[in-house]
Amino acid sequence: DQEGRPVTLRLRKTEGLMAYLAVGATRRQSRQRLAGLLWSESSQNRALQSLRQARLTLNRDLAPHQLSIVHFGRREISLEESTLRIDAVEFSRLREAGDPDSLAQAADYFRGEFLAGIEIESEAFDEWLQPTRAWYREQLEGVLERLLALQEQAGAYEACNVLAQG
Repeated sequence: DQEGRPVTLRLRKTEGLMAYLAVGATRRQSRQRLAGLLWSESSQNRALQSLRQARLTLNRDLAPHQLSIVHFGRREISLEESTLRIDAVEFSRLREAGDPDSLAQAADYFRGEFLAGIEIESEAFDEWLQPTRAWYREQLEGVLERLLALQEQAGAYEACNVLAQG
């Protein structure tokens, strides 16, 4: 939050909701899409009810931190990204910058698998998560390859050895 305190979300589904909105092509999704993604084994009506319950829990989790980062509209749910620092978005920005410092910073964002530890019982969410994880792994490999090549060109052989071994 604004004071540097960690925000804990009580439900895995709200973590999944936030992650999906944060790294998606758009930070705005329809309620139906999100309900189907997170509760794919339920009927549409039950999934929408579960989404309403998740909204209440999410609001309770964010309230003590005075965070208003998720907007629940009648038809859509959106993430207010202007108040957030999203590591996946920052990784992509640094990767695209392509200079050695940016590439090194991008590589530092990876401390493990994308969304490690998030286990959500939803086939649709897993169908999104697995290729997204693979895409980020591939992007990291590309970042490391480009960084290694730039370090070799600059004659930074010690840095190359550290990077190759890390």
